[in-house]
This record gives sequence, structure tokens and C-alpha cells, in this order.
Amino acid sequence: MVHFPPESVVHFAAEWVVHFPQNTQQERIVFEIKKTRQGLDAKALGSQLIEDIARYQAYPDCEALVCFVYDPDGRISNPRGIENDLRRKEGDLFVEVLIKP
Repeated sequence: MVHFPPESVVHFAAEWVVHFPQNTQQERIVFEIKKTRQGLDAKALGSQLIEDIARYQAYPDCEALVCFVYDPDGRISNPRGIENDLRRKEGDLFVEVLIKP
């Protein structure tokens, strides 16, 4: 189980974002957590994640962005495709995308 200090969790309308230091060298990881729903299809999800990646590239204390998408109803027909398209190293930012049921 991972424990996040309450001040490190920010809740936006349909997503949760967690910021916390990963190790003593002050490496920073941000977790962007989303859940699929009606209206959040693969195209909309991809667009949101691209916007998230661009936003976190501007954060100097963010070195890694892990995007986890909970898709319990299988709304995303090609999750591996989206993961592979968005997984990257953008400048100083490492991006990992995981879509799981």
C-alpha cells in the first residue's frame, strides 16, 4: 500500500493528482489518475493525456509523470496503442501511461 500525505493530493473534477518526492535526491514523480466514463473515449482520453504531459513539462520539480487510467468497463478498445503512443521521454520528463481494467 502506498501512503500519500494529504497535502500532496489534489482532486480535480474527474481525476486525482498526487505529488510526492520519490527519494532523498529530491527526484519528483507525479501520478495522474483518471477513470473512464461516458464521454471519455479513446480520442478524448488521448487529448487529455497530451495536455497533461504538456502541463507537467513546465513543472521544474517533475521528472516523471505516471498516468494511470482505470477502465473497468473496457471503454478504451486499444489501451496498449494509447500506452505506446504516449509513453516517452520529453526533454527532462519521463512519461509512463498505464490503462488497466
